[in-house]
Amino acid sequence: MISRPLAKVLLKRFLLAYILFVIGLSGIQFFAEYINSRQSTLQVLNELSDTFTPSVAGALWDYQDDLLKAVTRGIGNHPLVASVIIFSSDGEKLSEWRVPQGYEIDPELTVSRELYRPARAIEGRPLGRLFIASSKEQAAAQLNDAMVKMGLSIVVLLFFLLLFLWLLVSVLLGRPLSTFSHQVAALTRQKPYRH
Repeated sequence: MISRPLAKVLLKRFLLAYILFVIGLSGIQFFAEYINSRQSTLQVLNELSDTFTPSVAGALWDYQDDLLKAVTRGIGNHPLVASVIIFSSDGEKLSEWRVPQGYEIDPELTVSRELYRPARAIEGRPLGRLFIASSKEQAAAQLNDAMVKMGLSIVVLLFFLLLFLWLLVSVLLGRPLSTFSHQVAALTRQKPYRH
């Protein structure tokens, strides 16, 4: 005796395979978004470094300590920046700014630029180094916003696709397979033909 109609078994298996496929695809999308978020953060840090390197080099060359501190704070105002340090050529910290909460610096989200005398570009010995870093917490916060939006859209899309597939499969396949399974069940209940 058949306890479950064949149509229901196939439909459940199909939907389970579809859900597993969507979960796997979502995992790949989340991973791609993670990589994209980190690259985006690094790009922002590089842009900040490119923008402020000439100002920092000029202030360092002219011994303008107040300007160094102001530029350091200005860079630090960016929401993705956790630490800004300006070093002299001897490795001495001339100016430093850190996020007050004490976030953990992410070594992979760190940019460092050598500072040269403005008129000589890359010639000669560097005056110092500009160091800009983001934290793991800031990168995660940026990623969380994107993940929440993506997760909600995936849930809504999954719901409507499952509803559509359920209706489509039950109408196109469910009824014919159900009829077929009932006919097979009826045949198994009949007495076998004897010669």
